[in-house]
Amino acid sequence: MMFVFATLISSAQPGDRERIKQLKIAFISEELHLTVEEGQRFWPLFNAFEEERQGHEKRMRKMFKALEEKTNLTSQDILQANDRATEERIAMAKSEQKYIQEVTAVLGAERTLTLLRSEDKFRKRVLEELRDRRK
Repeated sequence: MMFVFATLISSAQPGDRERIKQLKIAFISEELHLTVEEGQRFWPLFNAFEEERQGHEKRMRKMFKALEEKTNLTSQDILQANDRATEERIAMAKSEQKYIQEVTAVLGAERTLTLLRSEDKFRKRVLEELRDRRK
């Protein structure tokens, strides 16, 4: 779902991406009710993870685009692409695991769960909005 979300958002105009980012920050802030101190500790973690996640997604898109452009794919090409994609997904999962541990140290387990639910809820709302726009 994260990859689908990233792909749909990446097709948006540059100004739309920035607007979506601002809406996400506002949404999460409202859901978590962060204190000033928590915010000062949380937002750098959040921003660093978002940047890292975008890097993983960008590498995946680049890899898949290169495959689409290549003619006469061999079985070896496909196996190598599968291996690279798997490695990228593993790296992304490790990044997320580290992020969750760091956030839990700041917010506690219950509010970290609230964060994860909030991000999922926000993604669903954005997807619904994109679907509605296309209709």
